[in-house]
Amino acid sequence: METMHPVVLHGAAGWQPDRLPRDEFEARMGPLRQAMAAHGWAGVLVYGDAVRYQPLAYLTQFVPRLEWAAALVPARGPSTLWVHTGPRDIPAARSETWVEDVRTTATWLSDLRAWADALTGTSPASLAIAGRDQMRPTLVEALVTALANMPLLSADTWFDQVQQRLRPREARLLREATALLQAAIVEAEAAFAAGSSARDVLLTAEGAAREAGVHDVRLLWSADGHTWIPWDGRAEAHSEHLLCYEAVEWCGYWVGRFFTLTPPGDPVAALVRAQTRDLARAVTPGLGPDALWPTDLAPPTVPHWFRARAALRLGLGHPEPLRCNQPFTPESAYAIHWGIWREGRAWIASEIVWLESSGPHLWTEETRP
Repeated sequence: METMHPVVLHGAAGWQPDRLPRDEFEARMGPLRQAMAAHGWAGVLVYGDAVRYQPLAYLTQFVPRLEWAAALVPARGPSTLWVHTGPRDIPAARSETWVEDVRTTATWLSDLRAWADALTGTSPASLAIAGRDQMRPTLVEALVTALANMPLLSADTWFDQVQQRLRPREARLLREATALLQAAIVEAEAAFAAGSSARDVLLTAEGAAREAGVHDVRLLWSADGHTWIPWDGRAEAHSEHLLCYEAVEWCGYWVGRFFTLTPPGDPVAALVRAQTRDLARAVTPGLGPDALWPTDLAPPTVPHWFRARAALRLGLGHPEPLRCNQPFTPESAYAIHWGIWREGRAWIASEIVWLESSGPHLWTEETRP
């Protein structure tokens, strides 16, 4: 999500073998090695930093805390992970990934040269890179120099395509994250109903999520639905109308929701929640977001705000909204955001949808305490 972040971008996230065992990553490697054979890649180098780490975490589960890391997945042989840290922190890094060969980045260029020099064959071997556009120019220059005789190609498209559909264990993580997020929002609703200040409502939402065991939290609030900010001095008093966004990190994956807090009996809030559920229930394989647009909205509820995004994402970057005619696909999860403006105020709600071939499942409702 695009917001203000703390200095340390991640909490106690790490590899949890009970939820993502080693065989999960071995299964992910299978299609990648098939792509290597199809494209003639001798290996794939995946790069990630503390903000954008999708391909790196997808293959290794390693999430850089402050700096960057890179992993080499050769067509044959074990993988290697380089972490930009000191030697004394390597044992800790090893505990956060299934990759056994973990080294500091002090040797990554010489290691890559040695690997390239050891390749045999009549045609020049190529290396595909995921995340090259995120690398610092000095790193790119050093990499190009170190592998001067090897064509460097892009693997970004392959990773973008393979991560569009969630694997079964990823879907389970999404459901768990949705339940943790939903429980925190219920606690925030209770604090709001008790008359707590906006600040205390937001702190309740964060504290409930952290006590439930999530690895990190981001919170934003808004007074008008246009400008979203972390809580500050303006959030000290109780508000009768509070717009919130909360996102939680679970095993490296982020899921977030918008919600509106108003006094009981607010008819507009009830309308927005109902419309959001109706939109979510209408998510259908093959249709695009434009097919969901309600045609029977009453005039007082305009203008409207509607977004459909991927619901679960590795990395802090916010998923781009789906294009109007971009079809929903089975085995995928979506966040449906819906809002209206009326008399200078906004009401916004979200639903998390898991889409199967048979239809959608509203996990926001199914996981509500």
